[in-house]
Amino acid sequence: MTFLERRDQILQNLRDLFTQLSEETDETRRTQIEAKCREQLDLLELNDKVGDTR
Repeated sequence: MTFLERRDQILQNLRDLFTQLSEETDETRRTQIEAKCREQLDLLELNDKVGDTR
């Protein structure tokens, strides 16, 4: 998977997670989704750093 393909996939994951978050009312589940969002943001940052070194 190329840098841009990976980036697109991470961004799609974030869009899906934000949609889930906007629809979720259970606080425990919201906390889990927020953690997944932070994880995807970390992956995006790492992916972008790797892309900058190419």
